[in-house]
Amino acid sequence: AGDLAAARRWYSAALGLAGGPVTGGETRIRLHAGFGWTAAAEGRLDEATDLHQEALATAMEHTNLPGAAQAIEGLAGVLAGREEDERAAFLLGVAVGLRGAPVTGDADVDGVAEGVRARIGAAAFSEAFDLGRETPPEQAVEAAGQRRFALGS
Repeated sequence: AGDLAAARRWYSAALGLAGGPVTGGETRIRLHAGFGWTAAAEGRLDEATDLHQEALATAMEHTNLPGAAQAIEGLAGVLAGREEDERAAFLLGVAVGLRGAPVTGDADVDGVAEGVRARIGAAAFSEAFDLGRETPPEQAVEAAGQRRFALGS
């Protein structure tokens, strides 16, 4: 889990510096998504939702589908934290569909997938995941963006 208080301080400082026009969209996506995972680990799920939504909005402004996938994986983590497991599995599938491949080596995403699969079973996980993966990109991003209120933010 690491030092969440230190992570919060670093992400807050970095986001303060990243607000200028010279900071690229990729950097802002990574900062918001990383801070979102930190907020979720602290149990601040509403804040995590807002941060991941900001990462998603930035990704879409820059037509960055891998960045959108990263943000959507964060939203899946929020849903898993709320035990909305079928929706979390769906969003994990959406992320794979947007990226074109599963993310590798991401302990947060792996942990979400493992936890959700353990709670709802392999068959239900696969069904929701496959539905998300097969959703057309525009529809998938729109669905993730519309989750803002359903996620409790």
